[in-house]
Amino acid sequence: MTLHLPHRDRRWIRAMLHSGWALAALLAVGLYVEHRVLIRARARLSLAQEEAARLRLIEQELYHLKIRQDWVVNLLQVPTGSSPGDSTRQPSLEEATGPDLWPAQSDSAASAVSADDPIPHLWPVSGWVTQEFRPPRSPHHHGVDIAERLGTPVVAPARGEVLRVYWNDTMGRVLELQHPDGHLTRYAHLQTVEVQPGETVEAGQMVARLGTSGKSTAPHLHYEVELRGTLLDPASFLPN
Repeated sequence: MTLHLPHRDRRWIRAMLHSGWALAALLAVGLYVEHRVLIRARARLSLAQEEAARLRLIEQELYHLKIRQDWVVNLLQVPTGSSPGDSTRQPSLEEATGPDLWPAQSDSAASAVSADDPIPHLWPVSGWVTQEFRPPRSPHHHGVDIAERLGTPVVAPARGEVLRVYWNDTMGRVLELQHPDGHLTRYAHLQTVEVQPGETVEAGQMVARLGTSGKSTAPHLHYEVELRGTLLDPASFLPN
């Protein structure tokens, strides 16, 4: 059976079909333009993050240069007649610039600790502490932030087992290690994780690489220490 439509109805149906094709074409063009705009926006955001990371590293270098300059100036101001045992002894450059964070085993306090000690006792990464632990109050900070170059190795501070590897919108790529004495250590903003859940790691073994994932303005490691659900100050476990 053939359906015969009046000529006027045929023109109306044809016009509707043409309008639908035109709308579909406009929608496809709009989606393509939006896609290109998103790609350009992401590229600009990536460049901005890289530039912020470079500026942060420059600031760190300038900070250490300033410390060295002050040390030289103070050294030149020390009286020539002062005795070695004088209480105004000028500190060494190493003392003036703060602790050498890498490797932690070179520190006298760390050398007395066995590598088999399950308590987290090594610095997980070299670098500069840019933010310290603050107890739960506003604004609070649950760990320490250690700044270094992107891709710097992150090591286990003690013997333990890989508990979890996961993603968090704020902390980015996160790794958790469970240590035999009950301590749990957490590492955030990682670039990559080099171990798998259930794997056993030794003190000083590389477990990840420092990154800027999640909400981070520059490459750094956010490092936390937890004992039975209570967050502790990581600095209390680390060599001076």
